[in-house]
Amino acid sequence: MKLPYFKFMVNDWISGDITLEDLQLQGIFVNICALVWKHDGRYSRIAKLSKRLGLPLAELNRAIEALIESDLVYRDEEGCLRVGFIDEQLGEVSQVHANKVLAGRLGALKRWGGKADKQTHDSRIADPSNKESESESEKESEKESDKEDGLAATYEEYPLFKKLHECPDLRRISLEQYLRAVQSRSKFMDLDKAIEEVVRRAHIQSPISKPGSFLDAQLSYWEKDHAADISKRRKAHKRLQRYIAEMAECIVEYRANPKHSMYSNGGIERMATEFAREHGDHALEMAEKMAGEAQF
Repeated sequence: MKLPYFKFMVNDWISGDITLEDLQLQGIFVNICALVWKHDGRYSRIAKLSKRLGLPLAELNRAIEALIESDLVYRDEEGCLRVGFIDEQLGEVSQVHANKVLAGRLGALKRWGGKADKQTHDSRIADPSNKESESESEKESEKESDKEDGLAATYEEYPLFKKLHECPDLRRISLEQYLRAVQSRSKFMDLDKAIEEVVRRAHIQSPISKPGSFLDAQLSYWEKDHAADISKRRKAHKRLQRYIAEMAECIVEYRANPKHSMYSNGGIERMATEFAREHGDHALEMAEKMAGEAQF
């Protein structure tokens, strides 16, 4: 669920670094924020944005790099534009929705679970012969069968809950505990990997006296570690984007003046080889693509 608007904090805007930029850059930033919000936190159609704003692509790319340098926007691993405060607000909206879903599911568990128990109890009262014909062992067998059927259905709907229960120390975690733990986390968390790590640590720290608390604590640790890792990767990616832009500028300059002393006699080839060796072939391809799209 997503709101059709994002919060505009007046004091944050007035006191923020964005007001230190010129009006054109401020306008570009606001447009990026709107498009990032509309596209669920990520935007990549820079050429279309260039047409929308009536700016040459090269000029827009320079403006975006300036916003990245000022930590106002950033690019994710796929090169999409993202905005930190938009990430936070989308996370808040997702959390509100998750809490409502959780409340509904827990309510359904209590409501339908209670009705099922009542129906079973009433049917046995209505037919007294059941009491005479069923042995205690048959009743226990029926209960176990119902329990297994219920778990099978639950595991099918929540496969990660099943993965937790495959660890003996975590089998006492209830569905309610699991839902509360996972739905209070950031929507950007890789839950599959997080649950795998919880199970791995449970095997190491066995026995676990309070599995529900253990699950919640381990997910909190994972979330903090993951946030720190994202921050490191974001900074590294920002540096790489700057290097790519510099390499693209060199390519454009070479194409404009191939006889330049810096690029002649195989200079541009050596530069490209060294760049690819340090940053990878994909980074060089991105630089060549950027050079083809714009003139610096």
